[in-house]
Amino acid sequence: MNCFLSANVPNKDQYGIRKKRVTKIKKFKFDTGAQYTCLNAIEFSINITEEEFRETYKGVIMEGTGLDQTTHILYYLLQVENFIIEGIDIGSVPIYITFDKRAYKNLLGLDLIKLFNISIDFDNHQMELSITQQFRDFKKTKLKLEPHDMIQLGLYRPLIE
Repeated sequence: MNCFLSANVPNKDQYGIRKKRVTKIKKFKFDTGAQYTCLNAIEFSINITEEEFRETYKGVIMEGTGLDQTTHILYYLLQVENFIIEGIDIGSVPIYITFDKRAYKNLLGLDLIKLFNISIDFDNHQMELSITQQFRDFKKTKLKLEPHDMIQLGLYRPLIE
């Protein structure tokens, strides 16, 4: 699945992202088994080490576990602008990045997949996406989908249940 994403991070230099806007067209694996959308920091041209990033980063850090239940990878929450999936601009959304080389696939996870109604035509090998009514209603009141909004929309689980 093709996605166009653009990172417009405040204090870009602080995270090792160049002064220019980072704009990429990337292929993502449509992964209903992945809870979160994630990709490697290399995809954003972040050119500092994970340790340098962690020293300046003041955001959410999450540990992901692989299917084998023994692989552990650290992910960092990053708000991106203009995330476009198959031509549908969903705007500013949170995704996760990692510096771990074992995470080499870009995963479109359930957090963003759940923003869409999906129709799959197996006979013609086509998939059609449309924005859910819930997300359409949300976009009428707010332009940026942030982590606390993801909890309210039921896309993230709250830390305390």
